[in-house]
Amino acid sequence: MKIGEADDRAEADGQSVFNWKQALDSANQWFDSLDGTEGAAELDFSLTVREAVEIHISERDEKVSERVGRPVRSTASFKLGRYVLCDEKLCGRKLIELSEGDLKSWQRTLKGIKGTTKARVVTDLKAALNAIYEEKRRLLPNDFAVTVKHGLKPTFTEVFAREEVARENQVVDRRRSATLPLRSAAI
Repeated sequence: MKIGEADDRAEADGQSVFNWKQALDSANQWFDSLDGTEGAAELDFSLTVREAVEIHISERDEKVSERVGRPVRSTASFKLGRYVLCDEKLCGRKLIELSEGDLKSWQRTLKGIKGTTKARVVTDLKAALNAIYEEKRRLLPNDFAVTVKHGLKPTFTEVFAREEVARENQVVDRRRSATLPLRSAAI
């Protein structure tokens, strides 16, 4: 793209003939328009995990509220609020400084809850971080998505093996299962 002419042969007018400063300002303005920002002053490299999670929660709450037709909180709001936003160490971390170690350390703090709940919380956090990466990828490190992927790989897989899949009262023995179709027909 050609911005204009240099002021080598004509006086700079800031419209079609530019001096060095005007050309630089015009080029920066054009470059900023490519990534959706209004100006360099709006580029914020201090975005934290807390802010990314809060943005994700508000978007999820809005989507769920729209679906049910009234203001409600999403499950992401409850899960991320309880297990992520309460962790000041993780939430205070700037996204540009976030490491796999930070995410793995946070996962190790998830104690006393079922493996399936941990998996849901980790999935919600991964969704929040991936969403902010899509929106702000020009501001974040090139390997941010890889950091999130590997940092949030479950560190608690052994819990799944010990966890019950069905509660005792959900299991139907062979004798009762034979009579279920008869009972349902009577209803």
